[in-house]
Amino acid sequence: MIRPAALPAPMASTSIELSDGRSAIGFACTYDAAEAASDITQCGGWKAYLQR
Repeated sequence: MIRPAALPAPMASTSIELSDGRSAIGFACTYDAAEAASDITQCGGWKAYLQR
């Protein structure tokens, strides 16, 4: 069994089942946190966002 890491609210990680039956760790947050967050897509990733 894969055990998700403990993260502070509003972040969460959880084990999800993929369509082929394998498990993977997924990242999630509450709807309110996602709604208030900045979209960093144009930066190409979290690391690049932090370095800007």
